[in-house]
Amino acid sequence: MLSVLGHLNSAQALADHAEVLLHIKKMFASQTSPIRRLIRWKLKYPHIALGALASSAPILYFDNITPQDGYYSIVSKSFKETSQTCYETIRRSWAEIDRIAKNKPEGFMILSKRFKTCEKLNGSHELKNHLDKVFTYAAQYNSPHKKPVRGVCAAIDEAARKNSDVIEQVVAGVVALMGERDCYDVFEFGDPDNTIDPFTWKAC
Repeated sequence: MLSVLGHLNSAQALADHAEVLLHIKKMFASQTSPIRRLIRWKLKYPHIALGALASSAPILYFDNITPQDGYYSIVSKSFKETSQTCYETIRRSWAEIDRIAKNKPEGFMILSKRFKTCEKLNGSHELKNHLDKVFTYAAQYNSPHKKPVRGVCAAIDEAARKNSDVIEQVVAGVVALMGERDCYDVFEFGDPDNTIDPFTWKAC
């Protein structure tokens, strides 16, 4: 698979999709039927797509124009606007995780136990990557009827009022989003070290 990962890009995906749709239209003798796709479709294939919708695509996200931390600045803004104390707790938790992890291997065991990870941690980066995905997921899918960011911050702030430490507060936020579980898989959202994972490859 590594030999073909170079083809795993958005341009190739659009081209493949175009071929499939044209084939389907021909197969069902529906050459005049309109196709409505995402906005990048309309920009790239105006002769195929009639209409376009930008549901979540950063269509003007260009190098040297858009700030490289643009995505995370929006995630941070979501948490800050919901609760400044919640945001500060999450920020402080990174340093605390690193502090505990420095005491190897006992530190990894402590973090594994406190976060109830399904597998023993091999490094703090595994846990931090997982938390990164948890919090960005909450912000990215912060729908008005579910309000996951508000739920995460409510749990974190409630734990703070009980004088819990920073780690316990963050754990409360994770549980609020993901539910009470016997254990939490830190690779649930993908393994950052696995270059064969298609989503992680494209995200990088």
